[in-house]
Amino acid sequence: MPEIFQCDDNTIKYLSPDEVNSIIEQSIYKDSSVLKDIDKSDLVPNIYEGGFKVWECTLDMCNYIRKNNDFKGKVVLDLGCGAGLPGICALQLQASYVYFQDFNEAVLKCYTEENVKMNGFKDNQVKYISGDWEDFSKTLEKNGLKFDIIMTTETIYCEQNYEKLYQVFCNGLKESSDSYILLGGKLYYFGVGGSILGFMEFIKAKNEFKTEVVNVENSSIPRWLLKITRKR
Repeated sequence: MPEIFQCDDNTIKYLSPDEVNSIIEQSIYKDSSVLKDIDKSDLVPNIYEGGFKVWECTLDMCNYIRKNNDFKGKVVLDLGCGAGLPGICALQLQASYVYFQDFNEAVLKCYTEENVKMNGFKDNQVKYISGDWEDFSKTLEKNGLKFDIIMTTETIYCEQNYEKLYQVFCNGLKESSDSYILLGGKLYYFGVGGSILGFMEFIKAKNEFKTEVVNVENSSIPRWLLKITRKR
């Protein structure tokens, strides 16, 4: 049976761990070296970036955008999407098109895509893109593809990736005044160095975007949601 996340007055369905494992076993990825240790670790840097797990900030993001809905007709990027729940939520809120991006192709094929279909959305409403953010940023710059809204959660745990993430923001966000980025992250991440405050300082030093804290969840490790917009 799929997992069900009750998001305000709506539900989002997504594959259970057992269902994911079953799909992987029947896929071309079953013997992949990328996936051989995912039961032992949530993260293997630059190999597997945690896409088969639904993280807390992802659920915070879904709850926030249900209550602050301005997705109708928008082109949206779910960056580092994993399960793709924020992107699915955007589709439920009548986004015109959603791009789902994740580091691992296996995550997109065996998890994200299955979740999108399970919630009743068709291929002509979505696109799936795998790979490193540096390559993705260059593709955006070359093709001129821009998004009204970029959503990303739990993607700031590694300070070494801040510049890559920033370049995706620069190259991917539309210049219009109503375009923005929503970023969810923890106040700190044990053992990997990233933090929401550290990322805010990084953005401030670049002097291209401004950040606003729009939601705080005061758990044992507080979780913040930022709204990031271009400076005018």
